[in-house]
Amino acid sequence: YVSAGFALVLVLNEIYNTPLSTQPITLKTSYIVLDDKDDVSRRVIIIGEYDVPARQSQYLLTLPLSKKGNTIIYGAAGSGKEDTLTTIVYSLMTTYVAQEVNLYMIDCGSESLNNFRKSPIVGDVMLSSDEEKVNNLFKKLLQELDDRKKMFMDYNADYYLYCKNSGNTVPNIVVIINNFEAFQELFAIQIDNLTQLTRDGEKYGIIFITTLTSNSSMRLKLS
Repeated sequence: YVSAGFALVLVLNEIYNTPLSTQPITLKTSYIVLDDKDDVSRRVIIIGEYDVPARQSQYLLTLPLSKKGNTIIYGAAGSGKEDTLTTIVYSLMTTYVAQEVNLYMIDCGSESLNNFRKSPIVGDVMLSSDEEKVNNLFKKLLQELDDRKKMFMDYNADYYLYCKNSGNTVPNIVVIINNFEAFQELFAIQIDNLTQLTRDGEKYGIIFITTLTSNSSMRLKLS
């Protein structure tokens, strides 16, 4: 079962190392600065550009960091999943500051995400052997979810309404899980917590991005 909390799916082509689409898409690092990034309802992650030959145009390829932000990246081995994650992390690092985005990463793959550990927006990078740190992260996220539920109570339990109307802001929390197949074997005890967080966390500004090798690899069932 795939968690209904994951609303966006990005499929990578194992041959061409680019996302599948009805039009060619070229992934590359973008250095564009978003003029409206202070509007929390319009925060996005820039991961490249895509071409529309029929219109002779190029457009930004983005992932929403707000509504429908939870994302699954599918792709066979060698298809570019970790390259896509690296681009996502780099985009976050060059676009936002710690007051806007807090990033946590669980790398059960090549551990290349560990290279971003020292970034100001990165709270922590956890590897396959960091059981205690992963468990503590989920405790922290669940507590943060409870705190935000109370904090946003007078704002229709909505992250964006709270940031817009309360006069206060809290950062988006982005959690990246690289290699979900390995994660659910190593940290099976956290699957129920992950289900709750992906289901409930999005409207409170808590977003998950994870990679999979096939569409049958994620076995999350919602009650």
